[in-house]
Amino acid sequence: MSSKNIETVESKPPKISGISSLYQMRSFHLGMDVVNDKESMVFKTRPDLYIHESALRKIIALELNLKGLCQVKMKRKVWVPWFDITKPFYLADECFFGHYQDLYKHFINYDLIYDNYYNIDSGLTHIRRFIYPFMEGYPQLKKFLRYFSVTTHGTNQRFKVLNFYKKLRTYKSLLVLYCGILDRYFEIGLKDEKKYIIFRKWSQNYIELPTSNCLYDVFHSRYSWDPSLGHIYGNDSAWLKNVLDKINIDDVKLMNFDFCLNEANLARKIGLEAKKN
Repeated sequence: MSSKNIETVESKPPKISGISSLYQMRSFHLGMDVVNDKESMVFKTRPDLYIHESALRKIIALELNLKGLCQVKMKRKVWVPWFDITKPFYLADECFFGHYQDLYKHFINYDLIYDNYYNIDSGLTHIRRFIYPFMEGYPQLKKFLRYFSVTTHGTNQRFKVLNFYKKLRTYKSLLVLYCGILDRYFEIGLKDEKKYIIFRKWSQNYIELPTSNCLYDVFHSRYSWDPSLGHIYGNDSAWLKNVLDKINIDDVKLMNFDFCLNEANLARKIGLEAKKN
């Protein structure tokens, strides 16, 4: 392995047992600790994932510069292959790509509040990693974790719960905030590439999403790569930008992120009756 410039890092399990996400976090942490160049870009993956070489080259060559005002100080955007549209910060963690300092500072944490306070069902491992750096700058996200993080993926209640949530103005407001954060800090997927990763069932069951005027038009089992599980994935940044452009929430200055979420304005813009506190 050393002849290929590959270093193997062995680790002991974290002291808190039974929480698999902490094992994954520690493995990533230890791997990051042996990176010598702290200005380098890092591609995190796993041994049971295959990615086509041409796609990997495209990822490494991506323009990931941040633009405009950012609440969270980062050097570059982070690339991920997909995001769950209906559940904030349920992002792909089997592989991602970003600047060493961003990944080390923002996407390593052992905070147990996600296990012991918030009631998060599916996606806990993913959410705890990716929502962590945005909790202070966007405190509205605490509302999502407190009230909307049970989504019943993988049960026969999945789309009943989703249809209930999408009627609620607060849930819709939080989804718009989520999509805005993704657009500002993340790059999703690859343009003109679909089945470039072999990993799980989702990677070979690509679903084309409609480019409609409404984010919530995709909240249907026909857009899930497995309706029995109910995940609805966004696979590229172009679709995300299109959705945000059509929402056009000028009142809250969504794209500048210099606002406190104004649910009355936001509700009015997406055609809902404003609720007084």
